[in-house]
Order: sequence, then C-alpha cells, then structure tokens
Amino acid sequence: MVTTTSSEQGKDRNAIYFPGLNALRYFAAAAVVVCHVEEMKGISLYTNWYATVYGLGTLAVTFFFVLSGFLITYLLLVEKEKINTVRIKNFYIRRALRIWPLYYLIGALGLLVIPHISSLAIPEFSAKVIPAYPTNIALYALFLPNIAAGLKYYVPYASHLWSVGVEEQFYLFWPWIFKYVKKPLPVIISVIVAFVLMRVCCSYALAHWPERQVELSMLYKILDLTRIDCMAVGGVGAYMVFRDFSWFRAYFINYKAELASLIIPLVLIATSTKLGDIQHTVYSFCFLIFIINVSCGSKSFFRLEGKVWTFLGNISYSIYMYQYLAIGIVMVLFKKANALSFTMPYNIAFHLLSQVLVIILAQLSYRFLETPFLKLKKKFMVVQSTTNSPDAGYTPLAANALSDAATLAKASNATGG
Repeated sequence: MVTTTSSEQGKDRNAIYFPGLNALRYFAAAAVVVCHVEEMKGISLYTNWYATVYGLGTLAVTFFFVLSGFLITYLLLVEKEKINTVRIKNFYIRRALRIWPLYYLIGALGLLVIPHISSLAIPEFSAKVIPAYPTNIALYALFLPNIAAGLKYYVPYASHLWSVGVEEQFYLFWPWIFKYVKKPLPVIISVIVAFVLMRVCCSYALAHWPERQVELSMLYKILDLTRIDCMAVGGVGAYMVFRDFSWFRAYFINYKAELASLIIPLVLIATSTKLGDIQHTVYSFCFLIFIINVSCGSKSFFRLEGKVWTFLGNISYSIYMYQYLAIGIVMVLFKKANALSFTMPYNIAFHLLSQVLVIILAQLSYRFLETPFLKLKKKFMVVQSTTNSPDAGYTPLAANALSDAATLAKASNATGG
C-alpha cells in the first residue's frame, strides 16, 4: 500500500494524474480497518464477526498491491521513455523517504513500546512479543514481517506491516527490469507465473509429503502472503495503458468490462468459491480492470473526485499504518465505559469511532511526520505524479483518451512513485 506524493498545490500541469484513485485508496484502507476491528475483538475474546469480514480485509490488501504495482510500473515506464534509463538510486531514495519513517515508527511501537502498556495488551499474544525479540526485531528491521507472520511470530499492533514488507521486497528487483530489459512485458508475466507456480508446488508438497506438514504449512503461509504476483498484475495493466494498445482499450476499457470486474469477484464471494493457489491472482486481474476503468476510461460509474477524496487518498497509507493503534485505543475507551457487550448499537459505535480516530491519527502523522520527508523526496523525482486533482483547464493525462507513450513521456515532468 503506497500513495504517490502530491505536486506543489496540485498545480503542476505536467504531472501525471490518475483520477478516481484517491477514493479507491481510502475505501480499501477503510475496509481493512473494518476487518481488523473484528479481528481485535476476536483475539481479545469478545463477540465478533471476524470470520464474516475476513475476506473483505484480505481482498482489500490485494487491491492495494495491484494499485501499487500499477502506479509504480507506469511511472517507471514514463521515466525510461523520458530519459532512456531508470535512476535506480533515486528510485530507492524515494521509496525509503515515503515508506521507512512510518514503517519503523509503527514497528517500534508494536515491538518495543505497546507490549509494556498493560491497557493495550492482547491476551495470549502480547506476552509472546518480548521473548521473541531477537527474531522479531531482525525480521521487521529487514522488511521481512511476512516471514515473521509465516513463522507464527505475531506482533500485535504491527502485524499488518507484512504487506509493506512485501512491497519493499518487490522494489528490490522491479526497477531493474525497466532499466535493462527492452521488452519488459514477458518478464512481468514470468514473475506472475513464477509466484503462482511456487504456491502450486508447495500445495502439491503439502498433499504428498505429510511428514513435513509443519514446515510446508509455514512455507505456504509465507508464499500466500508474498503477493508479488498481484503487484506484477498491476504492472501488466500499467504497460497496457502506457502503450495504449487499441485492442486493450476496445475490450477492457468500457462499461461492460468495468461492471464485469466487480460482478465476478462479488459472485465468487457470494458463492464462497475457492480458487486455491490462484485466488488472489484472479482477483488481482479483476481489480486491475476496475482500476483502469475508473482512472482511464472516458466515463466510469465509480469515479469519485473532490477535495474530500483527495484528503482521504493522501492519508490512506497512514490510515493503514495506524489502524491497530486506533482500534486499541477505542477498545480501551469501551472497557472503561463498560460497553463491551457489543450489541448492534455498541458495535456500530465501535466501528465508527475506530474509523474517525484513525483518520485523525493519520492526518496528524501525514502533516507533522511524513510531509517533511515527502518534500525531501521531490529532490529525487524524475517523473512527476500527483494525488491532487489538477486545477481547471488541465486535462489528466491518464484520462485523456490514453494518448500514445511518446506524447505522454513528452508531456510528463519529474517524480517517481
């Protein structure tokens, strides 16, 4: 889950802007919060509906992966077209300035601070954090929390960092593809196939190697969390949009494709259809078509624009990062008010307060912690992107009939995601 930075007051007429994505970012983040409210109630031994909403949260994270892969890949393609290379050093500096400050803050709180605050402690789990310090600290410091989760090292208030770790692992090799490979699409598709095959092979081993169930189950959990194939699916979409293939526009950017990209996941969810090792990959392609139609189609049923959505989209990364802290604080307040029966009115109030508090925490963080790093990040930009709606008279490049790559590159100026 990554948000691109805003250009100066959103008025850089040469900036790449994909309309409608701010609202999608926020809704995905809010969906994850809903899921984790119920999870926190469950692991705190209160009545909950976690089993019901679990799928909502995990699919929202998959959506974030696809969106992140789409945006990052598109910016890399424009950078390569513009300057005939990808400045790897600048890419990593930009990613570090965007992700690291908040990642390490939440990791430090979850590992080093909150386990010592009794009011925020979670039965069974919090007590295990401190004895596992050597492993936990090493894995989280090296952006490997997905491996920590697979090995069952659960860290309350920081466990959701697994998805950020996956993105960092994706960044280790992704920009090199566009720097050195002339035709990146086959490589992108190969990445998708490779990660799907790894899960398939692990499933096969689980079914035919019973004496290794424990180790293989942990490995499968790690592979299931490491959804780099979902980010690569976003990369496929970015390549199609950048190259502006007429057949792609004809078949996949229209109201029928947009509706199908929503109906298919809804049918799969409603019928409890399990797709096994390809489940998240299939959903990723549906999400990709939806994202492209919202941001690039001439008309979309689901495109929401405005200052409110810009605000919420800009802080969506922060919402995702602070969600457990907000939920924990609301839990403490409900305990003090002796309101943990979780009848329908109390449950609705719990969810609403969690959503409001996380927005407050996210905005404070964005303004006072993240913004200084985002301003510094601009010094290392090669292709400018923005999450702010451009001023009147500016036609968003991405929605301008998908103009050809050369025109896009010439019209684009400075940043990378």
